[in-house]
Amino acid sequence: MKYLLIIYIALGLVLSCIISIEYNCLGDEMFPKFYGSPFVFVKTSIASSLEYYYGILGIILNTLIWSLVLLVINLFIRKLTKKVKDLKIIKWFRILIIGFLLLFSTLNILMSYELSGRGFDENLNYWHLNMEEDAKIWKMNCEGKIRLFLI
Repeated sequence: MKYLLIIYIALGLVLSCIISIEYNCLGDEMFPKFYGSPFVFVKTSIASSLEYYYGILGIILNTLIWSLVLLVINLFIRKLTKKVKDLKIIKWFRILIIGFLLLFSTLNILMSYELSGRGFDENLNYWHLNMEEDAKIWKMNCEGKIRLFLI
């Protein structure tokens, strides 16, 4: 159960783009923005500012990476708290933080679901977003910037 919670929280962190790389592409045409954490997993729609297209492979890989990061953080915190005598306060604080992260993840997953584009309609395949190939076809130059707290 603990590992499922870690994966669920990691998915929420990925979809929130709290720590992400934003790729802006410049050229003669309009081009969508891409976001990665570290792998590209979402791009904006050119037609609507409230529509996003998600790449399933990017979401899975990013969720796995963030799950490992959260697992290491969890193990580190457990080792630190073994030395503390008043475990009751730490236990309540831990439950409070996990509850907050679960609520945060649930809201981000629901929001991402509502804003997802029609990426799985007929003749569309968003299993893998290939930003480099799209940029090459449209003769765009893409640069990435690390973004914190982009919600």
